[in-house]
Amino acid sequence: MSGPPAIRARDLRKRFRLYHDAITGPLKELLFFWQRERYFEDFIAVNDVSFEIQHGEVVGLIGPNGSGKTTLLKMIAGLLAPNGGELEVEGKVTALLAQGVGIHPEFSGRENILYGGMLLGMSKAEVQQKLPQIIEFAEIGDFIDRPIRTYSSGMRARLLFSISMSIDPDILIVDEALATGDAYFLQKSSGRIRELCESGATIIFVSHNVRQIQNLCSRSLVLERGKLVHDGSVSEGIARYLDCVNAAAASPEQARGPQRYALVEGSGELELLDAWLEVEGERAGTVTIGRPARLCFEVRCARELSDTRPVARLFSQKSSLPYAIFPYYDGQLAVAPASEPLTLPAGESRLVFELEPLAIGDGSYAIDLHVLAEPGDDRHLAHYANVFSFRAVYGHPAGLGRGSLMELPVREIRVEGGP
Repeated sequence: MSGPPAIRARDLRKRFRLYHDAITGPLKELLFFWQRERYFEDFIAVNDVSFEIQHGEVVGLIGPNGSGKTTLLKMIAGLLAPNGGELEVEGKVTALLAQGVGIHPEFSGRENILYGGMLLGMSKAEVQQKLPQIIEFAEIGDFIDRPIRTYSSGMRARLLFSISMSIDPDILIVDEALATGDAYFLQKSSGRIRELCESGATIIFVSHNVRQIQNLCSRSLVLERGKLVHDGSVSEGIARYLDCVNAAAASPEQARGPQRYALVEGSGELELLDAWLEVEGERAGTVTIGRPARLCFEVRCARELSDTRPVARLFSQKSSLPYAIFPYYDGQLAVAPASEPLTLPAGESRLVFELEPLAIGDGSYAIDLHVLAEPGDDRHLAHYANVFSFRAVYGHPAGLGRGSLMELPVREIRVEGGP
């Protein structure tokens, strides 16, 4: 293609600071700046990445959780500044990077359409002209005139997607925007993205659903630990990605040894020290479908945290939808019978999820840990992504797990240890 590329990156680099203590570390650094002691470790999220994307290309960006995909997209969207390298972006960028970005919880859905549309660069008259089709696409009924805080996460995602899709961007960034919603809305959203593809927009599409990448994209970029390891055909990129995921799930390092976990979101009052899958009392990187298992999370709390709502999410590499492992997660997934909130003591303790026999498909899975505040408060006390991976295999009993459950039954959840 002639002319300058839509996106050009040369030796792009982004570094974050991981403080040894999320609360006191930044304060000590500010107060004792003349001292040579370091209160943090550098974490390189994007490491010397170079590529070009031409106008009209549809590129799939894939890689394991924590590989740097969202950080790279935020730099392209202008939300993060790189620490090194060069980045050139030609054209108007629209980014669907996270649920809730660009919406106000106290505004109604209708008011948020006006608010969000103007944030995207449209005039008030343009937004009002497109208002009926945005409402029709979102399909949230009478809730359109109710505050966003009363919406489920699926409804919020549908509204945000509908607002973002109401304009015709030069460059569209889609980061897991189709991971929420029922099958009908997913199909409808995919159709809208295809329309933009056909119109000549440049699209970067991120999903753990390799079938979506295969169907929508003509080229793939694969990131592993912040490095670009593949730039080329979609089929080869998917193969590289799956090899990486399977190798991580089978690695004995997944079954032993504490490591430092990056806090994605939270107050810093809860630190994750270690996490693992346990089968028959032993750490494991593989579990047989149909057998019980246990998820264990060693945590340290700066103070006693009462009325917490722990949530573990299981992400299959075969599907873009997460599984809910604990019933407090009330977003796009079914809700299990209610359980009492838990109190996490000050100091070190262990959060244990006792699972019923696993009825999941074979394949590789990643675990996220969320600890929410008291009921009615959606704040994250802590969110740690991709804390460990494992592989599920057939073997007991025959045929169990061939369906995909939207919810994994939990027999018990408890807190062990503490002072």
